[in-house]
Amino acid sequence: MPLIELTGGRDAKGYKRLPPERRAAVEAALRANPEATQLEIARATGVSRPTVTRIEGSRRRRQREVDAG
Repeated sequence: MPLIELTGGRDAKGYKRLPPERRAAVEAALRANPEATQLEIARATGVSRPTVTRIEGSRRRRQREVDAG
């Protein structure tokens, strides 16, 4: 069986990555107002609510690693 060269990488996945500056804006909004709902953060920063969930989840995982380490 011939080998297939996989060169597309992340570009071939079919979804757009969040630009770093937009991710930073969401993280800043989460820090500035920790009591805000995900929907409020999403509307304030121009991203979807699931995107806020993804960013918030990665922040919590990193914090748990710092606290445990």
